[in-house]
Amino acid sequence: MIINPKAKLAISIIGLFLLYACANKRPKNVISRIEIASDGGELPFNGRVFAFDSTLNCSFYGGKYFKKRGFFRGRITSEFWENVNKKLANTDFKDAASTDNISTADVPYLEVSISTGSYKKRIVRCTCGKKTPLLNILEWILKNYDQASLTKSNDSIRFETTYQYPLKFPPTR
Repeated sequence: MIINPKAKLAISIIGLFLLYACANKRPKNVISRIEIASDGGELPFNGRVFAFDSTLNCSFYGGKYFKKRGFFRGRITSEFWENVNKKLANTDFKDAASTDNISTADVPYLEVSISTGSYKKRIVRCTCGKKTPLLNILEWILKNYDQASLTKSNDSIRFETTYQYPLKFPPTR
């Protein structure tokens, strides 16, 4: 059977187009960067923040009384990154309310910034609130900062979050 050269070309172009389209499908919630901060609750100087991105670079800050004090830079493993993406892909973080509207002074709060390309979501949660799958995952991520290989940084690191730093009150008279 002889195939027309124009038909060969059309079939080749369609085949390449289909291969390209299939190869570029991305999962629903592909995260490019995440930053999670905790204020430390009753220990206002015990705040911390853990930030990392798709390049596997990470940053960490531990407050005055935290076991890892100061600013750190390092790398996370690809397994940790994939695990975080899988866990968050199974949540509705894009549709989650920005705050849980719980106001308590003596328990830790989490402040989270999640970026997925051009989309950024900021979430604030009281850890004493209802334990949702999203809150459980966020707490798990913050507790697992030690899976990163961290090196003390001589420079301070600028984070998007602010909950990790103690509030500064005006002097009393």
